[in-house]
Amino acid sequence: MKEITEINTRNNTNGVEVVVEKNVHEPKTPNHFEPRAGGSDIGSSDAGIGADHPERKVTLFALHLAFLEKAATLLSTICFVWATVVLLGGFAVTLEIRDFWFVTTILLVEATRVFGRSHELELQENPVWIPIESITTPEAAPATGTSDLTPPTPPSSTLVAERSSSGHSSDFSLVPFGGRLFMSGNIRNLLYWIQVLSATACVVLSLIRLVEQNFGATHGSESEHTNRNSALNIFYSLALAEALTFLIERAYREWKFNYEKLIRTVSEELTLGEYGEESIKRFFYRAYSKSMSGSILDSIKMDMVSFAQELLISNSHEEQLIGVHVLKSFVTSDELSSTTLKKIATSTTVVERLIDMLNWKNKTQIRYMAAEIVLRITGKRQNVLRITRIPGSIESIAALLDSRYPNIDSTGSNYHDNGFSKFNEIGLRIIKKLARDHANADAIGIRIVQESLNVLRELVGTVGHTGRKLRNEISDNIFLLANLRKLLIHGMLHPNLQTVAIEILMDLAMDEVAAEKIGSTGGIIPQLLLMFTDMSFSESVRSKAGHGLAFIALGSEENCLRIIREDNIDQLVQLLRPDSKLQLNSSRVMLNLCTYTKDQHWSSLQGIISIIPMVIQTIMHKEDKRLLEVSIGLAAQLIKHANEEDYHREMKQTGFTEDAIARKLVDLIRIFRSPKVEVPRIRRFIIELTIAMMKKNGKLIQIFDNMGIQSELRVVQRSTSEIENFGVFSGSIGLNRYNVPLSSLIDDAIKLIANGRSTVA
Repeated sequence: MKEITEINTRNNTNGVEVVVEKNVHEPKTPNHFEPRAGGSDIGSSDAGIGADHPERKVTLFALHLAFLEKAATLLSTICFVWATVVLLGGFAVTLEIRDFWFVTTILLVEATRVFGRSHELELQENPVWIPIESITTPEAAPATGTSDLTPPTPPSSTLVAERSSSGHSSDFSLVPFGGRLFMSGNIRNLLYWIQVLSATACVVLSLIRLVEQNFGATHGSESEHTNRNSALNIFYSLALAEALTFLIERAYREWKFNYEKLIRTVSEELTLGEYGEESIKRFFYRAYSKSMSGSILDSIKMDMVSFAQELLISNSHEEQLIGVHVLKSFVTSDELSSTTLKKIATSTTVVERLIDMLNWKNKTQIRYMAAEIVLRITGKRQNVLRITRIPGSIESIAALLDSRYPNIDSTGSNYHDNGFSKFNEIGLRIIKKLARDHANADAIGIRIVQESLNVLRELVGTVGHTGRKLRNEISDNIFLLANLRKLLIHGMLHPNLQTVAIEILMDLAMDEVAAEKIGSTGGIIPQLLLMFTDMSFSESVRSKAGHGLAFIALGSEENCLRIIREDNIDQLVQLLRPDSKLQLNSSRVMLNLCTYTKDQHWSSLQGIISIIPMVIQTIMHKEDKRLLEVSIGLAAQLIKHANEEDYHREMKQTGFTEDAIARKLVDLIRIFRSPKVEVPRIRRFIIELTIAMMKKNGKLIQIFDNMGIQSELRVVQRSTSEIENFGVFSGSIGLNRYNVPLSSLIDDAIKLIANGRSTVA
């Protein structure tokens, strides 16, 4: 059934109203008059694993093999006892030399076969992983960019890459300085053929003597002769039966493996993918080993879920990888998810290991699949409480939202989707499920809110055209700005939340439509002004609030008017003092107010003309490039809007002659002969200030000309760049283009100087 998301809000103990999304089933008649945020949930099938589940084929196969193997072993034991006690003990003297060596050879061959069987099983079931000196790291695969949550790397290649990247190899030398001859893979093959050849030799030797029936004469009575011959026939029959049983077992095994493709068939039926063959093979050897070492029926009790859980809690990286892969495949299967989730959820050890895996930094693929499993577990409300009771569970889930964790695994697989971390997406979905129960919402805590804000900040801060699209879509959420406002107003106990909220507003404000929405949302601009000017807030929060105001005012006449109407201009002016640590952001706010306020509203700012001396002093004394850039731009706007009387009065109070100020500007043009990325607007502002000063005082035209400014302007003209025509940038994309390009400003300045020359002439 299609689902939608109901947005509820609540106040936590710290006064911050947190948005909690609660899934509810859509009614048959939708109500379009109530705003709802789109969302979907993951439901799990109620269908369990039937009695005829595919892994039963593997356990039955292991049972059959174990039965044949135990039968062969039993016959081998009887044969050995018969030979040592009856033949060699009772008839050692009367045995023909030929039978003596036949019996001895068969016993040695059988002992070799039994040794080979036990050690082959050991190598197959319990592979040893040891460090290798040379590790070949696969080349990074490009991100697929698919919209689902499936890692792009094929499972089979992933296993190889994980082994290689973890510094372990499944093939190693069993003998020091043995070279490739004694590699474990070769030894496994050798043991296999030793068993087959040994059994074949037993069959041949036993048949030869049974057919010949030439056991020689005895020196005793006829009964002794008969007993000896019967004992030999029994021995050779036992040896033949044991060898044939073993060969039948091997033939049956090869038939199932290589002809019926049992491992592949079961893997496909369980939808484990190519990687599933490795897990099914391990499952078979574990079941076979249990039937061999314990009761023959022990393998029947095994199932893939329990086996995967055992692997998951092991200390072997490869076993953990196989275990988490099997569980992930099962919980995402419509037929197997219900039963699998019940088994996982009822095992505290397994759930704790899955939660712990969410914190792993160097095992990205395991962490990703564990996150998907936890996501499915939280789909059941009764499981949510179990998870939140695990110490550190909330912190582990929050780690999925931490951008500092790696999103590329050792195979080169990139867990990003359109620039958004898939870990972040899963983390948010888990949090959403946990928060459905208000009793658990408190356990989520303020850290979850912070991490959620961090994810949102990453999204709105995405650069380029993708970022522009994301900002448009995110700003359309009608609850976003209201909730950010609540964080600003009620989050005084959590300045880190306020800081992130402001950064989100700043990134959103790069979009003109979003900037207008921010300004028209009541309370945001007044609260930012309060946070910027009120000394009760921390310096970092005040600085960020000022920066946010500057962004909101950039390019928006309406937002500038909203700031002016708050009647905080005098307080903003106080922050322009050279000794103020907030001078830079205060200058940014004032620059945008002066730039984008229309002439008909300038009367509200007329009083700030008096700050011209303070701004000029900053230009003459400060060396910080960013502060210098903004101060020059602010001075240009102030002088542009001042009348001649105010201009001359304020310039006299600067403490510098206009000649000295002109010299400073010419020197700055020489310093910045080429555009600088860190201060892309400084040359534009220098030329704007130069033009404004020459227009207010015609005598300065000759002064600037004598200082060689025209030749410097020609140099600037030959090196103009597009970055100098924008007010803000999203990566390499320029936003808020200026109405007048820099090249036109240079032309205006050159014409002004040329006109001044003609006037003098």
